[in-house]
Amino acid sequence: MSTIFLTIAILSAFWGVIDAIFILIELDKRGIRVNIFLSRLFFFRYLDQYKKITLKENGKVGTLYYSYIFAMNIALVCAIVGFIL
Repeated sequence: MSTIFLTIAILSAFWGVIDAIFILIELDKRGIRVNIFLSRLFFFRYLDQYKKITLKENGKVGTLYYSYIFAMNIALVCAIVGFIL
């Protein structure tokens, strides 16, 4: 049973990484310089910039932001449950 939760946690983490890549691509399209080598260090700053830019453009936060947050929360919860079981 724990392997199912750990598998879901790993897949959700991959989903979050893909969302993070797309967020960096969207920021680059909008003219914000993204440092690829330091993106892990500055990612939460980039995430906040993405949130502010999409909120300013559309009046609501972009879907990639919520997708990233959802994926990371699912990964965290499933990893904890998987380790407990």
